[in-house]
Amino acid sequence: MLSFLLLLLWFISPSLQIGLPVAPGKGQSSVTVAIIGLYSELIYNSPSDYSQYDPFNTPSWQLYDDLAIEQAAQMINANSSILPNTTVKIKHFNFYDPRYASNIYAIQSFGYAGLVALNISQNPDNSDIVAVIGGWGGKPVRIEAGIYSHYDIPYCGIIPSDSALDNKYNYPNFFRTRWSQFGYELHVLKFLQTHNVTRIGIVTSGGTISQTLQDTFTAKGIEVTVFVIMKVINDIPSVLALLKKTDVRYIYVDFASGELTSYLYFTAYDYGLLVPSTFG
Repeated sequence: MLSFLLLLLWFISPSLQIGLPVAPGKGQSSVTVAIIGLYSELIYNSPSDYSQYDPFNTPSWQLYDDLAIEQAAQMINANSSILPNTTVKIKHFNFYDPRYASNIYAIQSFGYAGLVALNISQNPDNSDIVAVIGGWGGKPVRIEAGIYSHYDIPYCGIIPSDSALDNKYNYPNFFRTRWSQFGYELHVLKFLQTHNVTRIGIVTSGGTISQTLQDTFTAKGIEVTVFVIMKVINDIPSVLALLKKTDVRYIYVDFASGELTSYLYFTAYDYGLLVPSTFG
């Protein structure tokens, strides 16, 4: 199941990307992070050119991930106290590289993870890469994590929640940006409590985790102002009207469909419901 947590810390889109200035002294050295992306063949030559993306029909979660990673790199580069004297750079590896796309194992990542690992470890042009970001979920991520651990390459999974990946003996080089399935609702609760969130809305396609989250939040004093099930794009106007009526600031969105998430998110932005905000 894919979950997307919209806590509205900041609305990130291609049109709102603002380059942060690099802090003095950060240019003395650099490290590079590799992103393995689900980029289409149409943008193979320039996968980081976000202007070619249709925000309502993105390659699933790739656009959001890339923008978040880019923003994180900019924030690190603008802060002289994080990685002093070092700039973070990004390289893109296209999941649909035409050299491998004809191989079904490659495009399903089982083989491609190995090819990228070899490229990083043996190609002098990639000797600056210190870690790989990619990975979506399930069996492919476990295989990828094993391959990158074999080559001693740190590997960050973007949204895999498989509890098997908690095993640091099997996956010593693996880490992730999403919490494990085991106790997931408690991790989300802790996150909200840390940032003093007292009211939240939940929009879901009907997954069991959403009901578990609602029960957990309610039991711990966080008011769930609205809990709505949305299964098709045509439901978006009524869902947004309900969210606006309840005046909820934070929204947890749980969809199995990247398309639904894209349409809900960008339609909400067009309606003026998403604005930059901060915790506290």
